[in-house]
Amino acid sequence: MSDDQTPPPFLTPVQQRRSDASVKILSEEDKNILFQHAAFCQVYLPYRNPKTDEWLHQNGNISLLISRGKLLDPQTNQFKKIDIPSGPKARLLLHHINTEALRQGSHLVELEESMTAFINRIHTFGGRHTTKANGRDINEYKEQMAKISAAEIYLGLVKEGHGITVKAPIASFVDVWWTKDEKQRVLFPSQICLSHEYFASLQKHAVPLDELALASLSTSPQALDVYCWLAHRLHRVDPKKPQEISWAGLKSQFGQGYTAMKNFKFHFKKVLKLAWMHYPAAKLDLCDRKGMTLYNSHTPIKKRMVLCSNK
Repeated sequence: MSDDQTPPPFLTPVQQRRSDASVKILSEEDKNILFQHAAFCQVYLPYRNPKTDEWLHQNGNISLLISRGKLLDPQTNQFKKIDIPSGPKARLLLHHINTEALRQGSHLVELEESMTAFINRIHTFGGRHTTKANGRDINEYKEQMAKISAAEIYLGLVKEGHGITVKAPIASFVDVWWTKDEKQRVLFPSQICLSHEYFASLQKHAVPLDELALASLSTSPQALDVYCWLAHRLHRVDPKKPQEISWAGLKSQFGQGYTAMKNFKFHFKKVLKLAWMHYPAAKLDLCDRKGMTLYNSHTPIKKRMVLCSNK
């Protein structure tokens, strides 16, 4: 699949921005680092709003179950049921929450100012025609933040005949208010406190990622998932024993909404090419008949880069 590493000769504006970002990734000495929990590098949020009370995603022996939660509406003084987080914005916000908590060394994360700055950075290299998020974009992020804050999350692991279940909501405390935009009123968490279980697990299992790459992939939830998965997986592959993954396995992991294998294959090849462009150290092969072979690779972030807490 070496030919796929070469960008097409004529690029759309979005493709050109992504190509520019991949070149910058190769040349940068210092990178902005974001973090994702290892669990969310293996099982994923829905690509779009499932409009159901529960969402289940399974990958091998790991399962993720997300249920709709509730937040207190400050206008009605009633608890309001909140939809399940989904799409690229929810994924990017998880990176932001994780990173702020780790940087500050605290469960408590202030969102109001840091989130706007983060969103604007994402838009700078995210393939948009503008470099600053508009009010509608910011409200959509705020809406996803409310969904993340309210969500009830269960992680399951089947191991040696045992079924292990961990209830680990991301937030244990949320301070919300109504946005001032009369045209699109949304509940916005200005402050959240990560649950003890989630924060403790994040400190042990945080996966470092390149913010520039995530920003460039920010319009595609599938590409974000593939990039995070490769970043978590490749450096763990035995250097002497490449790992093979069948097309059935790839479809089970990344094929949300695809029934026919041929349709999934066609789409996955494009998504993989996009993610690979932003992770040039990744070593892998893709065979149209068998599936994917993974080889031991350096992580996207150099090991010498260490996160320092302000505490």
